[in-house]
Amino acid sequence: MLLYFITLNNNDILVGGCPLMNAAIEVDDSEILIEDAFKEGFDGLIKMIKNLIEFGQGQNEINMNVDSEQMTVLILSSMEVHWPSRLYKDKRY
Repeated sequence: MLLYFITLNNNDILVGGCPLMNAAIEVDDSEILIEDAFKEGFDGLIKMIKNLIEFGQGQNEINMNVDSEQMTVLILSSMEVHWPSRLYKDKRY
């Protein structure tokens, strides 16, 4: 995923679009185990970003009033406007 966003920074085009969005669209209506596996991976990404925010708060680099969970949702939702809401079937994203 990081490679995808690095290519955007370099104005390169990734053929096929965003791999996370594509995967979320493919599995959002499925009843198969791959949706759970994708959610596990995405949960890891959520946890990593949340931990980075909390680490930054511990280093006094991020305001302690910032809600790390809400900020994580904002960051991820800003990257791809609708795929988290489709994957989790939750309008909070």
